This record gives sequence, C-alpha cells and structure tokens, in this order.
Amino acid sequence: GAFILINEQTNQTVAAGTACPLLATILETPCYCNQPLVATTNVAVSPDTVKVTACPGITTAPIGSAPITGYTYSWVAITPGAALYLNAINIANPTFNKATNTSGGIESFSYQLYIDRGTACVGIQTIVVLLDIPANCPAPFGTIGNYVWMDTNANGLQDGSENGINNVVIQLYKETNVGSGVYLIEQTTNTNASGAYNFTITESANYYVKFPTTNAINILTTATSTAATDGNSDANATTGNSPIFNMNLYGTGVSVNNPTIDAGYTCPTGCIPITVIKK
Repeated sequence: GAFILINEQTNQTVAAGTACPLLATILETPCYCNQPLVATTNVAVSPDTVKVTACPGITTAPIGSAPITGYTYSWVAITPGAALYLNAINIANPTFNKATNTSGGIESFSYQLYIDRGTACVGIQTIVVLLDIPANCPAPFGTIGNYVWMDTNANGLQDGSENGINNVVIQLYKETNVGSGVYLIEQTTNTNASGAYNFTITESANYYVKFPTTNAINILTTATSTAATDGNSDANATTGNSPIFNMNLYGTGVSVNNPTIDAGYTCPTGCIPITVIKK
C-alpha cells in the first residue's frame, strides 16, 4: 500500500518551492518538486517570470536558478523556436540570448522546466521570459552600396584592370509598407572619384537601387546578379533597377550592411573605348 501511495504522490505537481508532503517524511532530505525562479542579472517579475531588458544585439542573461546537487533539469520550449535562444536545455541556469527584437516592443517566450530530484519526483514549472527594449538603446542603422565601374570587356564582372566611374547619380527606393509593392525614392547620392557610393538607412524594409540606364555614351552591362554577391553588376540593363532586397537592421551580415549592389557600364555595339593617358 505504501508503494502505491508514493507513486500517487509523486505524480502530483505542486506549487513552486512547496515540499512534496509524503516524500518529505520518507526521504533523508526534502523533495521540492519545483524551484522558485532566480534571475541573477535581471528582474524577477514573479516566481515564474523573468524580464530581460537589453538592446537588440547584446541580449545575454541567465534565466534559471542555481543548480541543486542531485537534481537534473530539462527545458522544453512552449513558444515555437524559443529553444534556439537558450545556450543549453539540460542545466539549471541557461543563458537566454536573442540578438534581435523584430517587434520593437516586449516579446514573450514560454518554457516548461522539468526538475527531476532523482527519486521519481519530477516538478514541471512554466517559466516566461519577457524581452524588452529600453528607451536608451541606440537607433539601429545599416548601409547599402557600393560600386559603379566601367566594364570594358562587357562580361558583367569587376576585373582588376577596370576603373570606377565618378559622379553617377544613384537613387535608393524603399517599400512604403511591408507587402504593399509600392516603392518611393528614399535617398539620392553620387559616386565618388573611385566609383564608390553609400546609403545609410535607419529602417528595416525592402529596398532596391536605381542606376541610370546610360552614362555618357555608355550603357549598362549585362546583369549577372546573384543575391548578396559582390563583384558583379546588379542593375537591369533596361530599367536600371537592382533586384529587390530586404534589410533587417536587427539582423546580421548583408541584411544590415549590404555592399554588394553594384553596376557596370560598357560601350554599346560599334563604339570604340578610348583610354586617355595624362603625361
């Protein structure tokens, strides 16, 4: 009869920090089915909720509690994908690290923490992590660029002997709302003496770059564009537009700083390129 009673008791889930009453009288040390949540560097909103306040890109925080000898721990994500933000799922105090906050407001992530005392007592605790962006975070920004050149052999690739083109007027277009398909001019700039150009942006959105279809007598070379690949020409020879690309200022890599949007110009059929050498 005692065996049946123990099993009935250990199948119960009790409140955080509450001893299992029957086992506490039998075991040498009390069995706690759940543990109060201890956030060592963040605000514990309640015993089962921790609020992490950090700027996107630098969010790192312990969210669990100090380990107890003999206990084993297992974290299971309730929020889809939330397991990716823990550095481990089998420790008491994992690090929560979500480098981006795409909503701009408070994001919520729920986990179930299974705590096994090793004596058939398993506590199940729901833990909610709230990720907030403080008001003093620096404004995010990104860059788009960066080169216009004379494609003398018309292969659509930047070869070592080919030079940049100065003072080409370039326009940056941004989608007005996500999915609207409506693009308006956001900025205009000119290439420098080396053929380089750069736009600085402060909003995540879909963009494209528009190059002139001609430059003096030269026309745009054949586009050999591959997404996020440098060293080729991205401009459509008919429209002057690059492919549409997405910029996510809370992301990484070319989604934040994209230097791959280039354009080459070449002589049209029948023209003779002339190289002027100053002495």
